Amino acid sequence: MSENYREQIARLAQRAQEAALADQYNEAVRLDREMRDDWESAVSCDNQGDDDGANFYAQQANAKAAEVQQKVALLQQCQPPQLSERKQRWMQRNPTLVNDPRFPAWADACHNYITGYMRVQDDSDAYEELMSFALRPGGDYQEDWTPDDVVKHLQEHSKVANLGGKYSWCRLQSRRQSTDKCEA
Repeated sequence: MSENYREQIARLAQRAQEAALADQYNEAVRLDREMRDDWESAVSCDNQGDDDGANFYAQQANAKAAEVQQKVALLQQCQPPQLSERKQRWMQRNPTLVNDPRFPAWADACHNYITGYMRVQDDSDAYEELMSFALRPGGDYQEDWTPDDVVKHLQEHSKVANLGGKYSWCRLQSRRQSTDKCEA
């Protein structure tokens, strides 16, 4: 395995966080089960005329209900925020950019700056425009450039690589690899 130290630490930290979340979830499920059992016992005691027993189990059930609510609130805080449909559509239009391993940290930093320091409303038109500008390198990022798009761009915009439009990606590849797999 050829991961560097920081990647290994990040992976292990992620795994530890997931295990802690699973433990908290299991604890909430256990408490919920005990709460239900306490309510059943309270109802049973009440049906038998045992007021002291019914009150005891009801208090136990209420205490466990409060604990369950705390655990659920904590679990909800730990869950990553759900992305709006607008953000999901933007990410679908920019898969190459989104799949870059540096994207989440950079997007989070840009989001915090735009919504915090600049006070732009999240998910507004201005927000999407600023995020797109910040996340697209040089502002001229084109979603999923094909090799032919790269060649065309170079032909149209590069003084050095302007080959007069007579080369396609396949011809450049065949010259570089000296194979006949591509045709002009």
